[in-house]
Amino acid sequence: MLRNAGGEVTDDVLRSLTISQHEPGTPEITLIHHAQCGMQTFTNKDFKAELAAQTGHKPHWASLAFTDVDDDLRKSIVRVKAYPFLNHTHEVRGRRLRCRDGQPARNPVTPGRLPRSGSVAGVVVLRVSAIRGS
Repeated sequence: MLRNAGGEVTDDVLRSLTISQHEPGTPEITLIHHAQCGMQTFTNKDFKAELAAQTGHKPHWASLAFTDVDDDLRKSIVRVKAYPFLNHTHEVRGRRLRCRDGQPARNPVTPGRLPRSGSVAGVVVLRVSAIRGS
């Protein structure tokens, strides 16, 4: 299990997934976001400005904030599937959990319908199931 703020597919997440697939042989990846994510409550620009005001330093990295959980999850799936160092991208799934009970939303999120604009920003909880030799 890999976990980070917003479940974003960062370069470090892709690095960890690559190692997991090539060494222990992880055959599937499930990306899990949750409804009412805190990453929806601010913008990248505002967050950087707030940090600069509080600390006197502006981060070189983006917060990767987003407005729509399902669209962000779709973008994350596409980014994982497109990453050239991953062998097992046919088993990349996305789920959105409900906050009230932690259960999956009714329908899984698929990359079939992507937003019309915006870049693939690159994963809340990222679950990687590892089964050696299968």
